[in-house]
Amino acid sequence: MPVDHNKIVFLDVDGPLTNEEQWYKLKADYYGIDTSLDQNILKIDSFYAEQERKRRVRDFILESPLPPLRIVDHSPPFLEDAVNRIHRLYDQTSCSFVLSSQWRIGLSLEQIQMVMERSGLQVPFVGKTQDSFTEHRAYLIREYLTQSQASSYVIIDDINFEGFELFFGERFIQTPFTTCVSEENIEKAISLLNK
Repeated sequence: MPVDHNKIVFLDVDGPLTNEEQWYKLKADYYGIDTSLDQNILKIDSFYAEQERKRRVRDFILESPLPPLRIVDHSPPFLEDAVNRIHRLYDQTSCSFVLSSQWRIGLSLEQIQMVMERSGLQVPFVGKTQDSFTEHRAYLIREYLTQSQASSYVIIDDINFEGFELFFGERFIQTPFTTCVSEENIEKAISLLNK
């Protein structure tokens, strides 16, 4: 299918394609964080056990100077429903994708495409926002848009970063972090891109 470079989807990874549980598991596995718990705790209170695992991962990440996670070395565990919804978005709009997630940092466009395809996401990534830990995501997306020839775009992200609603209004589509991109999110994106 020919790609329409005038229609851009700025795509985040954590949240839209993975849920909270997968995010914690990926970080624990990548950084070697011990999240094992006594089997008795698991039997007595599974909710507490899951919260304790998450706390251990959060504490480890906050207390340790860690290098950024390099997804090029791994296959991110994308949710199948999320991948299918993004494929439907592409099939119904012919849009191109720009990675706006922190996962873009330090990766070439070829590496991004390889990682996404290895994880089941078969859509065309044509760019990424600038590598920066200091610039706000909204400014990086605005900068990309000013240099592109896009006539239509949407931003799919689970976090309402500073400036998103101010700069992008309805074109910012917020996904829930706990469940990933929804049917409603995709319907809105299709409608906006095909206007």
